[in-house]
Amino acid sequence: RDGEYFAVRGLQLSLSGVSGTGLVGVANGATVQRLQLIDVVVLGGQNTGAVIGSMTGGTLSEVYVSGAVTSSTSQVGGVVGSARSAALLERAHSAASVTMSGGTLNAGGMVGILRSQARIVDSYFTGSVSAPLATVKVGGVVGHVFNDAGCPASSVEHVYGTGALSAPGTSPAGAIGQLQGCTAVESYCLDTVDSAPSECRQDTSGGTFSGGGQRTAAQLACPQSAGENCSGATSYVGWDGAVWNFGSAGQAPWLRWQGSAPP
Repeated sequence: RDGEYFAVRGLQLSLSGVSGTGLVGVANGATVQRLQLIDVVVLGGQNTGAVIGSMTGGTLSEVYVSGAVTSSTSQVGGVVGSARSAALLERAHSAASVTMSGGTLNAGGMVGILRSQARIVDSYFTGSVSAPLATVKVGGVVGHVFNDAGCPASSVEHVYGTGALSAPGTSPAGAIGQLQGCTAVESYCLDTVDSAPSECRQDTSGGTFSGGGQRTAAQLACPQSAGENCSGATSYVGWDGAVWNFGSAGQAPWLRWQGSAPP
């Protein structure tokens, strides 16, 4: 479906305990693009996301989400709860407040879990994640990248997360909670939890974090082009200027489809 950039405001779904909750509960091989969900209030069970609860194959492109997304169990994301079977999420922005109120794993600002060669590319997270009972796998962008059917060349590529994270029972990661056997390429996070070198990927479990890493707010905001070195660090190496708008110094990049100023 093509939303033609129209905005759906105030979507409310109260389906506590129901698996596969979202504007589209379960999507199999679907294409959803150019859609904005603003000020949502979504409550579901396992596999809950504002746009798609459970995504198998297909493509989700150029979407924006704000509001509150909550799972009463596990696997919750601001945009997608669970993505699998080579599903692709690209050019998306989540400013959602994501809460996993009853589960113990797989909470992400954008996606709860990526598995079976699913990917997220050219996307960013500026909201918040709260997982008071979580013991593992809480991330600003993705909770868990799971290698259960092989990995693509990159599972996570050209993403960043600056959202606030709260998970007292574990150490949440600014980008990926657990990167299991797969690869993340040139992805970044803001140090919002601690100063550990692994801030962006709390547990690699055999995975590879290639390039990128944690940056200060100034280092994320100062580049005006991909790969620029400023404030003592080089950031956004290889990012596509046709996809990203780097703006002026002091602005973190946003997606060009979002217009001439960040939302």
